[in-house]
Amino acid sequence: MPGPSKSTKIYEDLKNRMESGHLAYGTLLPAERQLSQQYGVQRDTLRKALQALKAEGYLYSVPGSGTKVIYQRPKEETSSRLIAFIISGDMDRQAQLYHIQVCNYLEDLFRPLNINVLFAKLGSDAQMPPLLTRAGRVDGIIWVSHIEERFLEEAQRAGIPCLCLASDSTLFPRINYEDFVAGFDATQHLLEQGARRIAFIGGIHGSVTQERQRGYMEALATYGIQPEKQWIIEGDWSYTAGELAARALLKVDPPIDAVLGSNDMTAIGALKTFIAAGRKVPEDIRIVGIDNIDEGKSCVPALTTIAVSQRDIARTAYLLMQELLEGRPVPDEIIIPGRLIRREST
Repeated sequence: MPGPSKSTKIYEDLKNRMESGHLAYGTLLPAERQLSQQYGVQRDTLRKALQALKAEGYLYSVPGSGTKVIYQRPKEETSSRLIAFIISGDMDRQAQLYHIQVCNYLEDLFRPLNINVLFAKLGSDAQMPPLLTRAGRVDGIIWVSHIEERFLEEAQRAGIPCLCLASDSTLFPRINYEDFVAGFDATQHLLEQGARRIAFIGGIHGSVTQERQRGYMEALATYGIQPEKQWIIEGDWSYTAGELAARALLKVDPPIDAVLGSNDMTAIGALKTFIAAGRKVPEDIRIVGIDNIDEGKSCVPALTTIAVSQRDIARTAYLLMQELLEGRPVPDEIIIPGRLIRREST
């Protein structure tokens, strides 16, 4: 009984080499002349084997380049495939809503890849978490907002692929927002509505708050306005911070006529407090936030905001993390733009 033909032997050898990973995805095969010599056959015999592999999706002819391996070995599915999404535990729970929505989108994106997303909080006074001290506990980490540098440094030492979101750390690639532009555009919108005594309620100290305040200051400067010290109130991105800021601003004389909250939750806290004190929104005071969280759409009156798309942020993080998991380089920083959404509060 005759054995396998020469072309079949070549077919099986090349197929085994691709399935075992010895010929990896993207590899260009040697020229037909070299392969013919290697296998000791005529080119017609070799081409039969190559044609069969192309028909089965193992190889692809690239015009002007040669024959390329397009077979990808299936990834092993294990329960250890895990991305941690870690936010600052020092952030007020209500202020965390924006990032929770980002995490929800990430879960939807990673699920088809059999990668789970772990949502966690890490305060500045926390001990080093086990996922950093025991190598292999997570496949990657997305650090959100103002995380203590010691945690980032430990992740770097452990060789864990990481991204930073809304952060000024330079240890890992970053996804940030156009915070200066958001502050500028929000303030400019209020100025265009006729407001001139515009207050700013800050958030947690860091680059996000600083840049949003810098945009606010720059927009006022374009109208020749120098903000009074009492117009600028510190906060922590919480609803309570908005309430407390509004109470302080109600005492300012002459009264302010507009407020920019450094995020939506702070702006909503201020809005509710002004209304409870008898100030009409937007007739007496106009209010703008930044983020476009769901609570701003449903409050009464609905909040004007600078929308920084959680979906766009999640998709960007998803694409960058895939590259990092494969060991490929990514940009040092990607900036996500925002856009003004005008609602009833202005």
